[in-house]
Amino acid sequence: MKWKKCLSLVLLVATLAACSCAPSKETENQPSAPKQESSQSASRSQASESTSEDQFPSESEKEVSSAPNEAESQVKQNTRPASDPLAGYDPLDIEYARIWLQLGPNQAAEAINVHIIPQGTLINPYLANGARYPETVTQLAGNRLVDGVVTYSSNHDGTINLYNIPLRFDLPDFSAIPESTYINETYKMAQSTQKIAVDPNQPDQVIQTIQKLKR
Repeated sequence: MKWKKCLSLVLLVATLAACSCAPSKETENQPSAPKQESSQSASRSQASESTSEDQFPSESEKEVSSAPNEAESQVKQNTRPASDPLAGYDPLDIEYARIWLQLGPNQAAEAINVHIIPQGTLINPYLANGARYPETVTQLAGNRLVDGVVTYSSNHDGTINLYNIPLRFDLPDFSAIPESTYINETYKMAQSTQKIAVDPNQPDQVIQTIQKLKR
């Protein structure tokens, strides 16, 4: 019986020694974890590098993308409209020429005289009690009476106020017509103006008319 007990003890000790020496499954699996983590971090870094390359183009790509913009700008510069043929002329001369081309009675007049009549000037110089110009006006007239006259004031917006006033007044005959009648006529002239839009006309015709101006 004693030898059986001894044999049992020996077997128990041997079993315990074998269990303590054999590695557990958990310790066998632990070394593989860092390898998996390192491979995941490597794939993440590669993905971030590819994303950064997509978001930020290289210098060569920037140069290629900028080339079309420079070409487009050169095309726009080459397609700019030609310069205005009237750019080198006085704006007032252009105004006078355009108005004469539109309203001047005789387009074949050899000369066009420009007179500036100040505000407050008598419309009819023979009538001291007659109406006066309510504003400064411009008078365009030819050398001859048959060339006609254009009297106006500019609104500086492409329109003018046209006055129906003759170039010259005859000496009034108060014995035949009362002075009050003449005076009333001047007030009608001062108040009866017509607003007209100025036609730009053709540049070449404007230039030809400017050459006739006498200021």
